[in-house]
Amino acid sequence: MLRATLFVLFLLHLFILPTVAIGPLHDLSLHTLYEYQFAQRMQWGTDLIETAGPFGFLHFADTYSGILWRAKILFQFAWAAVLSLLIVQAAWRFFANGGVRALWLAAAFLGLSSEAEMASTEGFPYLAILLAAAFLLGRGISPLSAAARVALAALLAFLSLMKVGNLPLCLLLVAVYAVQELVRKRPLAAVREAAAYSGFFALGWMAAGQSLAHLPAYFRHVLDFASGYNDSVALYEPRYMTMLGASALACVVIYSAWRFFADPPPREKAGWWVFAALCAFAVWKHGFVRADIHMYYFFDFALAAAALVFLPDVPAPRPAPNHPSLPLCVVGVAGFFLVVCLCSLGYGLFFERSLGSKFAYGSSALRERVRTLGRLRDHVAILDLQRADLRKRLALPRLRAAAGDGTADALTWEMNSLLLNGFRYRPRPIPLCYMAFNDALLRESARFLADDARAPEFLLADLFSFDERLAPMEDSLAKLEMLFRYRPVEPEKGKVLLKRVAGSTGPVLTAAGDERTFRFGQDIPVPQGKGLLWVKIRVQPTAVGRLRALLYKPPLIQLSWTEGGKGPPWRAARFLPALAETGFLVRPLICDNAQLLATYAAMEDRKADGPPPVQMLRLDLTDPATQRYVRDEIVVSFWSVANASRQTP
Repeated sequence: MLRATLFVLFLLHLFILPTVAIGPLHDLSLHTLYEYQFAQRMQWGTDLIETAGPFGFLHFADTYSGILWRAKILFQFAWAAVLSLLIVQAAWRFFANGGVRALWLAAAFLGLSSEAEMASTEGFPYLAILLAAAFLLGRGISPLSAAARVALAALLAFLSLMKVGNLPLCLLLVAVYAVQELVRKRPLAAVREAAAYSGFFALGWMAAGQSLAHLPAYFRHVLDFASGYNDSVALYEPRYMTMLGASALACVVIYSAWRFFADPPPREKAGWWVFAALCAFAVWKHGFVRADIHMYYFFDFALAAAALVFLPDVPAPRPAPNHPSLPLCVVGVAGFFLVVCLCSLGYGLFFERSLGSKFAYGSSALRERVRTLGRLRDHVAILDLQRADLRKRLALPRLRAAAGDGTADALTWEMNSLLLNGFRYRPRPIPLCYMAFNDALLRESARFLADDARAPEFLLADLFSFDERLAPMEDSLAKLEMLFRYRPVEPEKGKVLLKRVAGSTGPVLTAAGDERTFRFGQDIPVPQGKGLLWVKIRVQPTAVGRLRALLYKPPLIQLSWTEGGKGPPWRAARFLPALAETGFLVRPLICDNAQLLATYAAMEDRKADGPPPVQMLRLDLTDPATQRYVRDEIVVSFWSVANASRQTP
């Protein structure tokens, strides 16, 4: 009876319903796009290269687009039931002591209260993967049945198809389990689990309407995203938050390493200690590379992970091997409460939350969810009204009429503007400019616009930067193709509709001089003259800098520039080495739609004034103490951009 009650409590706690209609923000636009792409059965790896997998739309429970909302609600109920079952089963399987069991349940409730409060499932997969690892790798008191192992393989396969970030962790878990079973001289168990995971992954892939032939491209682009994520989307938190997060991580890693070496042979739980440490590191890095609300999610994960890692699974203290004077359970409970204190400080200092307020918010969200379930039809009707209101606010009647039945893509965050206005949406493989994280993804996006058979007839442009980055760096090669292959039709509400020019040809880059080397803080003169000018800037990390980027993230670099011969003051934006090495258009430097239209005017009429020319560039480290992480050698080359079929300014 107690287990059933706890299951229902967690089920209601974790059952997330849609709370917000689609909006113009980039996250909401992406969530809608995932539903649209799944409904259209677009192909991941070829048509689409994204941070979410084919079932990614199910991960974002809080948004309502009106496309697949019934499927999302049904899935969220099933997802909440599975995670609730894992949590409750873990309480009795992993902890024989009632008090320790209560600590685990409290940690799980608090660790998932943020998701309940913010109607987000961001932290669900990480906890589910860690729980699956605990079951598979021997964290429990008794062996796991074969049927349960197959069910966990199915869960891991499905999570792998939801988000790109889940895939490496799930593969790592299957690999650790296989190695552990091989060490135990049980090769068939290792093969069965790997085969079950692979089989369920393939079945899920095909169930989402995907072709198995596209899997190699999908995996390749997963690596592209992983290699560029660190540099391209990093945000920078206060130092005290870094210390708190790193300290919580260190507690888990050090304790896991100690238990790995201290446990007596045959070390039945060795795989568990290895995976727990690596999983905690992966979640920490995700949270502190993207150091915004993701730090909150890390602390949530750390609460639950600390209970699984530190709390003892025996009813009474047992001396730790090689440490007879230090009872194992005392060390574990002390470590658990240390991590709880660190998480509490992180909540309070940065997010102005306490463990008490998290419990209150979680309880309040639970009660509100119960009320919403009782009037679900009215709740959906309200969301429909919000969506209708948004359609009116984002209406683009002139641009919609101009596009007619032509296909369209968006160079903006607001893909919803296309969907809500009824455009025939044909997205680029990387739908948002900021998601082209490195050279491979930049070129993939440009190839799409260069291909007459695939490229849309129209582009809806609304250029601005993401995370204070230099806007021309984002999707730079695609924007260059846009300049040569599209022409403006008309603007409306700050957006500009561009139409593809039949028979147009793309840009050709020609070196405009030799490479030159500069230092941080040194002015970099930009060649003056007519025509488009491209710049490539190469900044290399030191050996220590590579290690820092692997374990944490690279230091923040700022690009400053002066325009029009006016001299200071300098304008500044965030500089991204991975994108700058491919290059971006520096003459003119197009940062918004006004400068885009001015550039087009100058390309059509040499007498027209284009955007003000850039005179000087300069790179600076925002924190001089990080100089040891980057080589003080900035290699710069300029390239003229031409097209035989078109005049340039």
